[in-house]
Amino acid sequence: MNPANGLDVVKLADDVSWVCGDPDGVRDVLDDPDKPLVTHALTVIEGGELAAIRAVLDDLFAALRRAGISFQPVRSHSVSGATRPRPAGSVFLCPQRLCSTAQFPGPGEGVPVCAATGAALREKRF
Repeated sequence: MNPANGLDVVKLADDVSWVCGDPDGVRDVLDDPDKPLVTHALTVIEGGELAAIRAVLDDLFAALRRAGISFQPVRSHSVSGATRPRPAGSVFLCPQRLCSTAQFPGPGEGVPVCAATGAALREKRF
């Protein structure tokens, strides 16, 4: 992976978002020997080193293929809470700037947290 290549960074962000969005679901479809890869991937993601993240995700995706899961993580066209934007014009994004997660909680809802780290998502006002 070349971090200078914008397409590589976007692909990595989408892959991280896909894994962090449902780590239990990913774990459920893996064969037993490969299940610990999900926990390892979340730990590496939390570390924030791009090359290490790409490597562990490649291992995880290979394990999914071994389990008979054929997929291509893609950027979602729906965003959690997209029909209920915050009145102030805010979006909540990955706290480490590693994935493409974007959430728009509705009025009165608290700050969402990262599924991988438990850290509060960072707020970006527009």
